[in-house]
Parts: sequence; C-alpha cells; structure tokens
Amino acid sequence: MPPPLPSSLPPDLVTVVSSLTLFYALDLFHRHYISPLFPSYVSFPPAARFDWDRRSLNLFFQLVQTPFNLYLLLLDPHTQADPLYGYSPLAHLGFLIIVAFYLYDAAGIVMHPTPPSSSPLWLFHHSVAVALLVYDISYRRCSALPAAAFLISAAGHVSNEARWLCTVTDVRDQRLLKPLHLFCVLVPLVTCGLPPPWLLYKCARQLRVSVVQLVAQQMRPYCLFFFIIIYVPHLGLIAYQARRAYRLWGAAPKPFRIKKLD
Repeated sequence: MPPPLPSSLPPDLVTVVSSLTLFYALDLFHRHYISPLFPSYVSFPPAARFDWDRRSLNLFFQLVQTPFNLYLLLLDPHTQADPLYGYSPLAHLGFLIIVAFYLYDAAGIVMHPTPPSSSPLWLFHHSVAVALLVYDISYRRCSALPAAAFLISAAGHVSNEARWLCTVTDVRDQRLLKPLHLFCVLVPLVTCGLPPPWLLYKCARQLRVSVVQLVAQQMRPYCLFFFIIIYVPHLGLIAYQARRAYRLWGAAPKPFRIKKLD
C-alpha cells in the first residue's frame, strides 16, 4: 500500500480541478487581452486563432515546468536523498498540475475546429504522459525519475512552440532569428543531455554499484523503458531542430501561410 497523503497537501482531485479552472482562466485572459495585441492574430481566421491560443498557453506552461523539473532533479532534498524511490511532496503537487494541463490540452486538441493530421499522435502522447504520472502519484513514486522524463518533454515543447509563434508573427530580423535557432537546439540538447547521465549516476551511488552494473543488471527494465519510450524520440527532435537551424541559418524566412495550420 502507498503511504498516506501528507496532511499539508490538498486532496488530489481538488488540485486537478483547481488547476483545470486556472488553465481555463489563463486561456480566457490570454485570448481576450494578450493575443489581440498582435496584428497577425487579428488577421487570422477562427481556427488559426484557436491554434495560436492553445500553443501560447502550452509555451507558457512548459517554460514554468522546465525549471520546476530541474529543481526536482538537482536540488529537491527528497529526490536527492533517494533519486529512484524517494517521495517529494512538492513533486506530488507539481505532477498533479501537469496531469491537469495535459488533460486541458488534450481537450483543446479534440475541440480544434480543423484538427491537424498530427492530432492522434499528440493525444497518444498526452495519454501516455497522464498514465505515467497517475501511476507515480498513486504509488507515491514522485521522485527524480519522472522529473527527468518530463524535463525532456517540456524542453521539446518549448522549442517547437517558440519557433511556431515566431513564424506566424512573421519575424524576419536575423538578429532575432539566429538566437531563436540556437535556443531551439540548445534547450532540448541540454535537457536531454543532462537528465539521464545525472539520474544514472545518482542511482548508482545510492545502490553502491557502477553505472554499467546499474543499467545491465539492476535497472534494465526501468532504463529500457525510459530510453525507448521517452529519451530516443526526443533525441530525434534534437536532430530535427539542429538540421532545421542549419538549413535556415542566415536564410530569409518564407512567408507564413494559414493553410499550414489546417
């Protein structure tokens, strides 16, 4: 049986429902007061505006989630004491908020006026993410391992959404585009390069074995799942971002076409 929920935390359902309400309020505020400040947004049809608002909220949330997961991975005293099985109340609360966000974003994908062809893939991605977090929360395994996994995922979203929003706002100044290209490569590169080696090193120290023994003998199912399901696809994202940055470096951006949203 998992240990009882700490008395300092609200019930899980209360946290999820409150977070969903907060995301809806942020979405409404952004849609009515922030987005209309951009001329590109005003000229878009309703479907494109819907996509803009959803991606903007996603970018904002992932920019918050990235340092949160970095803190859990590197500084949280509970995960530092036991990176593999340690329980962090802060991680518990944060993972519930992440669950709520993925549920909210999945609802946005379903309600999109003209769903893009990648919608089933993103729904599958969100379903897997929610299932993993619910498992970790239910069994009080709110440790460094899920923090490392969702750090990688958050960084991938940050680079994708930042590039998309700069494209639709028709940013053409190379003084802005070149730093953007570097940002879109370095953010996932650093976050994909940092979590696995650091986590393996900490777990090996905890179990008093070498990293090789840890991977080959004691953590093999865990590590294979982590690398195949989460790590390898995001390495592909890094390669894609690097190739795109190399191809677009110094080149004049092509005009954005609304039909890309459909």
